[in-house]
Amino acid sequence: MTTAQVQIDHTTYSLHINCHHNDVLRTEFNRLTKETWGFDFEAFYQSGYWGEDCILYSLFDGDRIVSHTTVTLFEMRSDTDQKTIAQLGTVMTDSDYRNRGLSRFLMERIEVDFLNVAAGMFLFANNSVLDFYPKFGFLPLPEFQAIQSVNVQPTGLNWRKLDLSSPIDLELFEQFVPFSAVNKQFSLYNYGIEFFYCYAYPEFEYRDAIFYIEELQCVVVATIDGHTLTIYNVCASEIIPFDLVIHTLASEQVTDVVLGFTPGQAGFEMKHYKENDLTLYVTKNLVDSFTHCPLQVPLLAHT
Repeated sequence: MTTAQVQIDHTTYSLHINCHHNDVLRTEFNRLTKETWGFDFEAFYQSGYWGEDCILYSLFDGDRIVSHTTVTLFEMRSDTDQKTIAQLGTVMTDSDYRNRGLSRFLMERIEVDFLNVAAGMFLFANNSVLDFYPKFGFLPLPEFQAIQSVNVQPTGLNWRKLDLSSPIDLELFEQFVPFSAVNKQFSLYNYGIEFFYCYAYPEFEYRDAIFYIEELQCVVVATIDGHTLTIYNVCASEIIPFDLVIHTLASEQVTDVVLGFTPGQAGFEMKHYKENDLTLYVTKNLVDSFTHCPLQVPLLAHT
């Protein structure tokens, strides 16, 4: 953990970077997160999968956290590029401390700290802050989701749902997660964030949606809701035909397939996508990387 005293508009604050190993400071961080976003990060911390590439920037006034931004480093892989980039997330300021320049201070500090670490930055902004991020060189970009209509035909392949409370299944999942980029045209990979969604928080419902298809040597994160099969991740060390994955997992009632990432295979329509009121923003130096094809930031890469 790094700590410094900083002056912002004639007031002294404590800037703590990576305070999550301090029980007192982490508890305060979790309190503001719960109040702002409705959940906290304690389960993620206790899971043991919180890596050093998930970095907290927290401003404290005495023993009270008043503003925060998380920097998460991802390995960006596409068919034309590979680089380390940073996502800014969990952006929040205590209601009593808003309009004091605290978020601006954190943004400016993060820009300096990661200038030579990350090739660029991206984030998701809600409608209330769309004018804020362009001041730091961020530009809004559209996203596109891969969809497909299907007539399910049984493949004869078998699948098994993984139970991550079992050490054997958890180890199997750990072995496959590093291959989550192989079958994507555009991938943002962070080992810990995969476990944030799929292991630490069962209430997210992904933990109960992990399937192992032994014949294909792949692990798939997928859900079925009515007539729609949504595939969030396909982890395999080799290219896997998506039609085999789809027709193995889909029930006879499924007529539509939706992907939570940009596939590296043909056969999908790319439809304009927007999650709730969130808009993707990227720094100017990442625009080409994010627009070389219609793409979607993987849903399991949001922070």
